[in-house]
Order: sequence, then structure tokens, then C-alpha cells
Amino acid sequence: MNSLYQGLYDDKDMLHVVFGATGAYGCAVASKLAEKSLSVRAIVMDEKKAMELLPKNIEIVKSDVLNPEETLKNSRDAGVIYIASNFPYSEWMDNYPKLVKNVLRGARIAHSVVVFSGNVYGYGEFQYLPIDEPHPLNAKSRKGRIRNMMEALLMECHNKGDIKVLIPRFADFYGPNVTNDLYGAMFRNSIAGKTVI
Repeated sequence: MNSLYQGLYDDKDMLHVVFGATGAYGCAVASKLAEKSLSVRAIVMDEKKAMELLPKNIEIVKSDVLNPEETLKNSRDAGVIYIASNFPYSEWMDNYPKLVKNVLRGARIAHSVVVFSGNVYGYGEFQYLPIDEPHPLNAKSRKGRIRNMMEALLMECHNKGDIKVLIPRFADFYGPNVTNDLYGAMFRNSIAGKTVI
């Protein structure tokens, strides 16, 4: 991790706010932070699911991430804000810009660092391998263009000095609580003793 951000995980009193803490990524982040005895506020839509999935030492807040006032309230005192909320693909264009703008508003007021989980959609067709940070974001797909638009909005604020942004870039992932259709069938078939493709 960039040394600029390393100190964020040394301060036990710093509040880490995870929007979308019941999804695979958000749950993993919130759980790892709690494991390190850091202060965590989990923003969730399904409180019952959150109580089943998340460690007991996490503050759980049921909230609508698309509600600007709720997001502002939930961002109060945050040292780091993680955008882990996700939506069905058909809702990306409508919901992602609202979510990011809501979080940016709260982050500016709280002077928070924002961590946005990036992916590889934005690259489009790879220009070279292995991929590195300066690789062009040439997505032609709708999903890729939306992701690039969100990252551009965040990086514009970062470059202006309004907030600090960290974008870890993940390919498809698997593990506990992941419902990725691409990989899920492999594990389901294996458990059932069926052929794995």
C-alpha cells in the first residue's frame, strides 16, 4: 500500500466507515478492520444480514446510501470512507453517480480519505501485459465507461486537494459471501461432486 496511506491503519481511534458492508468486498474490509481493533461503522441496507455476517465490535447502521442527508450523517467523524456498495448492472448509471457524490460531500466535511474499490472494466481491451497503474482506461463497454466516470470524479477531487482517494483495482474475486456467477458455479459443482469447468 502507498506509504501516504499506511498511517491510516495505525490510529486505533480513527473511524472507518464502510458503505455496503454486507457485500463480499465490504464485509471483508469491515471484518479485517475490526480484527485489527479499529473503530468501524458499517452502513448497510439489511441490518439482520449484517448482524449475522459482521463481528460484534462493529457499529451497524441501517441506511440508504442514495439518501444524501443520511450519507452525510453516516460520514461524520470518518477518517476513512470505503465505497463498497454495489447495484445491479441495470442501476449503475442512475445510482453510482448519486452514491459517489453523496460520499464526496461527506468526505469533504469530515476530511476523510476515500477508498473506492476499482476493477478492470475500465481498461477495455488490454494494450499490454502485465497491466500496471498507468495503463490507459479505454473502456468501450457501458459498464467500463461508468466505472471510469466514477473514478474520474473521485480523482478530480483528489487532484484538487479536496480529499485523498485510494483506488485498489481488483479483477474478479472469489471467497466467502461472493456471489460471482462466473466463479460460483465452479465451487458449487465441486462441492456437489459434479464436473468443474
